[in-house]
Amino acid sequence: MIQMIFDPAPFDISKYGEWALVTGCTDGIGKEYCLQMADQGCSKFILIGRNATKLDNLEEEIRKRSKESPTIEKKIIDFANFNDYDGLQNYLQDKSNF
Repeated sequence: MIQMIFDPAPFDISKYGEWALVTGCTDGIGKEYCLQMADQGCSKFILIGRNATKLDNLEEEIRKRSKESPTIEKKIIDFANFNDYDGLQNYLQDKSNF
């Protein structure tokens, strides 16, 4: 387990598609996933969270850590009160290779 933390295996982001969609991305594990993907070369993000300020702050952190200029789209959604799943599905289907 110690080796996994301090010397993780290389992660090939190219195997997983063009876009990274992360919900709950403004804190904790979701935020760290975003930052690690930026470190690994992911350059297209769809960030979903409830707080616009935190989304903006995360966008700034990703841009600082990215090797190239990333494409970042942000959606403010509180899934506890969300009903437009058809609209979200259509939005995601419009992304190529998603």
